[in-house]
Amino acid sequence: MTLESPALRLLAALAAVGARSAPSGGERILIARATSLGDFTNFLPCLRQLTERHPDAQVDLVLLSRVGAIAEHFALPDNIRIHTVDVRSLGAMRASARTLRVPRLDGRYDHVYYAGQSAEGFSSRAKKLIFLRHIVGWRVAITGFHARRAREADVVFEDMPVADCQIPVDACVRVMAPLPVDRSSVLNMMRYSSDDRESLSGRLAAALPGARRIAGVHAWAQFDRKRWPAARYAMVIQHLLSLGFDGIALLGGPADVDSAEALREMLPGMPIAVLAGTLSVRDSIFLAERLEMVVGNDGAPIHMAALGGARVVSVFCNYEPAGLWEPVLAPRSRSVRPVWGTRRPPTEYGIESVPLDAVIAAIDDVLRDDGAAHEIQIANGTELQRYPIPLNTPVFTDLPGLVSSTAVSAKGAR
Repeated sequence: MTLESPALRLLAALAAVGARSAPSGGERILIARATSLGDFTNFLPCLRQLTERHPDAQVDLVLLSRVGAIAEHFALPDNIRIHTVDVRSLGAMRASARTLRVPRLDGRYDHVYYAGQSAEGFSSRAKKLIFLRHIVGWRVAITGFHARRAREADVVFEDMPVADCQIPVDACVRVMAPLPVDRSSVLNMMRYSSDDRESLSGRLAAALPGARRIAGVHAWAQFDRKRWPAARYAMVIQHLLSLGFDGIALLGGPADVDSAEALREMLPGMPIAVLAGTLSVRDSIFLAERLEMVVGNDGAPIHMAALGGARVVSVFCNYEPAGLWEPVLAPRSRSVRPVWGTRRPPTEYGIESVPLDAVIAAIDDVLRDDGAAHEIQIANGTELQRYPIPLNTPVFTDLPGLVSSTAVSAKGAR
């Protein structure tokens, strides 16, 4: 069901009855994000922008999650109250809604923002929006991120049909780069002290003694479709060492430890340390300040490294269209993916067809300071198609469905 369906038009019409724009200078705002760990990392610049837009506001941050607590790992400012809602349980959603309605007893939310996930179905989106309406009522507009079709973006992938793929602009993290909110201000929001940095530097030095030029590698992923072969990552590591890197940090969480250990065993005697499973989320982000670059599969470690400031080469499958999740929070990035024709749902999404040479070329490319800062590179056999990623500003608008028709421009959002 598309956003133009009769059901959503009816919901939008109902929401428009009595809806009014949020007044300026509001002191209570609600920000809802349907999210996973990597998605939330990408959302942090937008969260920072919204809190700067409302500097004196009390913020209720609602994380609609299937994977448990997420935002709690980031040590966000005290004026941001975090509420994690398990969307797998209607009972948990009802209990959370009752808790979040309490602030409205002495006044309503002045601003409400909702950021969904890409490719969210009608039933999932409707359930979450009804949940939000139960909390905030019907008289305040829910401001979302303008939905656009992938083929309307500045980059056109002629060989990648994406008809009817509705994409919230907030999912395209490339829109964050030109905003007044830069990477350093986002990192400052997490209150990582100089003592924290010194401690992390000491742990890295102990893991890779004497290393001065360190690269990170993330060679695992939650889903099979996102896993580029480990044997090719072993050859990537050998290439990095041939370029003068003298330390390799294998990154990830507890679920990545076994694969990282197996990769290290493929390369005995080389300066490789398994850091997967040893670092907190915040440590993983700030570790990137010490890494010259990170190479890995699409996943949270890549996005955390990008936010932390490392150059990134990422390997994507074709589960989602290009232009959604490239790690352009990094200073420079290259995202390599297979040609769209390799896609064979529901199990095959082409990642194994990405050749080693394409990833090696992307590594060499991202280490140079010429050319586009960010590119999508589509590997079609021996041919590599390059698409610079345009950086543009987001448009805030009332989300279609359960909202009014008032729009707020990017200029107004600043």
